[in-house]
Amino acid sequence: MIRKNFTRLSMALFSIFGASILSFVLLRLAPGDPVGLVLGPFATEQAREHLTREMGLDKPILIQYGIYIRDLFKGNWGYSYSMSQEVRKLFFSRLPASLELSIFALLFTISFALILALFRTYTKCKILKHLVDGICYVCYSMPQFFLGLLLLIVFSGLFKIFPGPEGRTGFSFFVLPRITGFLVIDSLISGRMDLFIDALRHLILPACTLGLYSMAFLTRILQANLERTYHEQYVTISYSRGLTEWKALIRHALPNALVTSSTTAAVLIGIILTGTMLVETIFAWPGIGSLITSSIQKKDFSVVQAFIFFSSFIFVISNLIVEFLITKIDPRIGMEK
Repeated sequence: MIRKNFTRLSMALFSIFGASILSFVLLRLAPGDPVGLVLGPFATEQAREHLTREMGLDKPILIQYGIYIRDLFKGNWGYSYSMSQEVRKLFFSRLPASLELSIFALLFTISFALILALFRTYTKCKILKHLVDGICYVCYSMPQFFLGLLLLIVFSGLFKIFPGPEGRTGFSFFVLPRITGFLVIDSLISGRMDLFIDALRHLILPACTLGLYSMAFLTRILQANLERTYHEQYVTISYSRGLTEWKALIRHALPNALVTSSTTAAVLIGIILTGTMLVETIFAWPGIGSLITSSIQKKDFSVVQAFIFFSSFIFVISNLIVEFLITKIDPRIGMEK
């Protein structure tokens, strides 16, 4: 067991650093002049040489990567020349907004996927089954940017139920103690119900846009696992003990389906937490995603590398946590070769 855990940890570290190496090399091979983007077209040759040395671009790429890793472990994530700010401070100033959006999208994904999968398995009406299938097909086949624009047109422009792309709130100025960094929670703790309602209304459309694809995908996986476990012998035997079909589904089929679906959920968690770029751009959300979009356009290496490292870390850690939880829930999985 110790050897298996060590292998998992080694593979996780290899994946994280493999992603960092790949991104480091590809960013520097991509066309464009990062020095020219910072200084502009009228910069002198002396200024260009000075900034090139300051950014470390005059050194061989292996030495550049070694310096990057050394500084990363020291807590120095680099400097954003396009934003004139340290990447770590810039990153963590935007992180609460992205986490708030991602967590609400994750809650939406898991809750609605669970409801739709249970309903699809339990109902005997073929029309309702086809309706759930149709919803899933539409949600995970529609591009995210198109879905976001469609929701804005319908619910903001046409029916005016939700606000447009205004960011986290429509308030131009407000004073609020920074407790968690989540605007919805901080406004609720501070008793600002007007700000809480406004922040919640601004959060619904981007959270739905971000979570609909994952919700549809998880619904299909969970529903398939429910169908399989629902016809197992131990579920059939539970009827003889007086359990109704619904109780047997919830008590016996669902827990086993959740175990087999959890690896898919881990991947979707990583996608939601790190896949906010398009959604934040569409809804003018002041998070990491919109920061990365502008950083890619400006070839701001330090910001993009920090995001890729963070993304790979989230993906790997979420999978490790789920694997650990699965072995605790069902020890037989941990004993498999």
